Amino acid sequence: MKRLLPVLCVLLLFLLGGCQTTSTAYNDRGWFDPMMRSLNYKSYGYQIVEDVKGSAPTKFIERFEVRPGDCAADRGHDDCTTDRERSELSQENKDILIGDTEWYGWYLFVPKEHEDIWPTPVYMGQFHQRGAKPAWMFYNRFDGYYLDYHVGKEFQFAKLLDIENFLGQWNKIEVNAKWSDGNDGFFRVYVNGKLNVNFGGKTASASQLYFKYGIYRSFVSRYKNNNHGKPPPTQIVYFTKVKRGSSRASIQ
Repeated sequence: MKRLLPVLCVLLLFLLGGCQTTSTAYNDRGWFDPMMRSLNYKSYGYQIVEDVKGSAPTKFIERFEVRPGDCAADRGHDDCTTDRERSELSQENKDILIGDTEWYGWYLFVPKEHEDIWPTPVYMGQFHQRGAKPAWMFYNRFDGYYLDYHVGKEFQFAKLLDIENFLGQWNKIEVNAKWSDGNDGFFRVYVNGKLNVNFGGKTASASQLYFKYGIYRSFVSRYKNNNHGKPPPTQIVYFTKVKRGSSRASIQ
């Protein structure tokens, strides 16, 4: 049944106008249950498209696009009144639990023509918490791709990729995490196969977590204030092989 759920999710997105492909199935997401769109329901905001360049590790890839003003409200949260824009997929069932030890992985491609909008951060992956702020966020700023830690004060951010290695190529991100609200947790990040972050300690503050990915622009007004009121440009990113499992081998 678990293997059928990603297929049903993609079919639902297709019916809602969010996918443009004749494929009836997408990648095996492993332990990830169905993903749902989050606070962006524009047809261009999320699509499954064929990798016409042939550089991706899969034939079909996920395309996310955010244009100026792409904000929405849903279930008590309103991006339009909180200075945010996004197009993301989010775990439908928030079933990452305190005490779990799991592996997560994804491939990310950001085009070379991607325009920097710093000091507005652009998040491209986050482990959010139910009823609390995000625990770990992966974001782009002017000089590369970073990891941000929101649970405690002892670790703030780590650089994962320089900008020259971040743009214009597929990058593989793997995470091995033990979710804990105590000191026995860990959060390890591998970038293109090499260990980049090896954090030990408190990794969560809530009992349930869930994964989100795509484009999420927070504090859009920072860019506008630095550019005479001009809105940030359209941004596009691609993901594939977003997967969750019990071992590193299981997410390959």
